[in-house]
Amino acid sequence: MQQRRPVIVGVGQMVNKDDDRIISPLDGIEAAVHAAVEDGGRSALEHVGTLYLAPPWIHGSDDAATELGERLGLRPGKRHVGLFSGSTPLELLGLACAEISDGELDAAIIAGGVADASVMRARKRDLEPPSCMSADWTWDASTRKRTAETTAGLNSAGANFAMAESQLAFRAGRTPAEQREWLGTVMAPFTEVAARRPDRAWFPVSREPGAISGVSKGNRLVTEPYTKLMNSFPNVDQAAAILVMSSELADRLRVPDSQRVYPRSIAKCHEPFYPSGRQEIHAPGALAAAAARALEGAALEAGDISRFDLYSCFPAAVQLEAAALGLDVTDSRGLTVTGGLPYFGGPGSAYVAHSIATMVELCRADPGSIGALVGVGGLVSRFAVGTISTDPGDRAFRYDPCTDVEERLAAEGVEVDLDAEGVAVVEAMTVLHEREAGPVAAPVFARFPDGRRTGARLLHPELAPDLCGHSLIGRDVRIVLGDDGPRYDPR
Repeated sequence: MQQRRPVIVGVGQMVNKDDDRIISPLDGIEAAVHAAVEDGGRSALEHVGTLYLAPPWIHGSDDAATELGERLGLRPGKRHVGLFSGSTPLELLGLACAEISDGELDAAIIAGGVADASVMRARKRDLEPPSCMSADWTWDASTRKRTAETTAGLNSAGANFAMAESQLAFRAGRTPAEQREWLGTVMAPFTEVAARRPDRAWFPVSREPGAISGVSKGNRLVTEPYTKLMNSFPNVDQAAAILVMSSELADRLRVPDSQRVYPRSIAKCHEPFYPSGRQEIHAPGALAAAAARALEGAALEAGDISRFDLYSCFPAAVQLEAAALGLDVTDSRGLTVTGGLPYFGGPGSAYVAHSIATMVELCRADPGSIGALVGVGGLVSRFAVGTISTDPGDRAFRYDPCTDVEERLAAEGVEVDLDAEGVAVVEAMTVLHEREAGPVAAPVFARFPDGRRTGARLLHPELAPDLCGHSLIGRDVRIVLGDDGPRYDPR
């Protein structure tokens, strides 16, 4: 049986920056879906039975797709909520396209969004919030599996990406301060794109590199070398939706060719281990595999791509993705079409729905051009890469879950020993800052001579300020066991 070709016919985005308007996440997502249906043709909605949703909240989102389907009046069909991950919208699009290709469904909606700004507006006015915060959760080590990440005291997503950043800086021969300054030049072009999208970007302001990298009262250090302006901004009201269907259905509905954008390939790959359990902390093999398989599946090379949108929750993500695609971070094609998560906005697990929708619009405006998108989630552990174009290409759509790669990676882990003591070499580190207290901790990953790895906190936390702007990578430290796990003495 010949595979059917999936095609995106409608996209919609919703942004609520009105300080007097309080909405729920499903209010925003519903509006985005209606915009996508309006874009693709109102008659399409009656053919949609499948609804894939990036979760509006990190917990308790299981019924959200069902409720949304009822709001939209969709006919009976599959209702599925994905994982709370930056890769989820692209993974869900890949799944829907694969099912369309195999004849399992005719049309699907992929959507997601958050209303964290509305939650904060309600709290400020002592009103009942419309929902919980999208990521209203705890990184308390007592509630999580004991890993090198928890014993080191990595208390946020940013702290984990900062560990990878420290390795990238070390390999580039830059001090933390030099890396921070350089990151300003990497992220400044993102702000320029955001500034060109005042209707959609949360912060449509073009910034000079020094304004991003410079430490000030309004741009404090968060996790070295990251300043506040290098971090994803989650407190937004944003939602997006994608309407995808078979080309046969698009023909029957007389969708114009100018409206059609074809997903050509999507690959997803997940790391079986946290960063501390991998051979290379700064180079996830799953990301490299997803990038290679996505290009390979569409018979493309990086040079064939017209524009990119790299997931930019933190600068390390941008660099890792660029390396996986064989790009320089200064590539003249640019690395974002939205402005990125720190400046466009970081709506929970739904950001990539916005990047897909924006890329579709740009492909329509430039027929024949090819866009590439990347999603990243988890502790630098979940990756998805996709390509789209108004030109369907010569190959059938390909969705690659990279199962073989995940099996191989599972056999290549590093032994993590959280009960070991002795001299170890630091491989990665950061310094954690609090808003009022300043530098409060300096977690490290360190490796013993026999190859085992551990995650440790400072033996004397009062030394954290002394480590600001310094890197211990490549230095010996002594690991001792405390009541709460491994501790290290840098002296």
